[in-house]
Amino acid sequence: MVFNDTGLVHDAGTYAQASSITLHNVNGRAKLHLKVVSKASGKRVKGQVCFWNHSNGRFKLETCSPAFEFSTTGTYDFDLGRPTSWWSITGPGTFPWNKTPDVGRIMIKDPNTGELLMTSRCGSHCSSSSAVNGHVPIVMDAKLTFSP
Repeated sequence: MVFNDTGLVHDAGTYAQASSITLHNVNGRAKLHLKVVSKASGKRVKGQVCFWNHSNGRFKLETCSPAFEFSTTGTYDFDLGRPTSWWSITGPGTFPWNKTPDVGRIMIKDPNTGELLMTSRCGSHCSSSSAVNGHVPIVMDAKLTFSP
């Protein structure tokens, strides 16, 4: 298990951030078990699991899973593929999976623009407040595992 968190909140100024990350085996596929406990609307959103490793400077090494979508409360299971094939700021397969990442988040985005459904703390990746209204807050329980 990589992380297993309950009550993760994503709102206009808060990332849904894993409280602790543990790596045992990254040779398999990433499986995300997501329970959307509450959601401000039935509007469709995109999500990604992203990790950062600060070994090359704060937030310099980043990797993100393929996107997944949901629109309502409920339980979802997503196969996110092999982490070594995920997008990385330095190219696929270059994220240092031999070290436990410093930060792990579930990034929630507007499905049309790809912008984060936040109005602060995300710089040029933030959405306008009109885009964020109605989408958030979203409360989730999330469990990420790697399996063969």
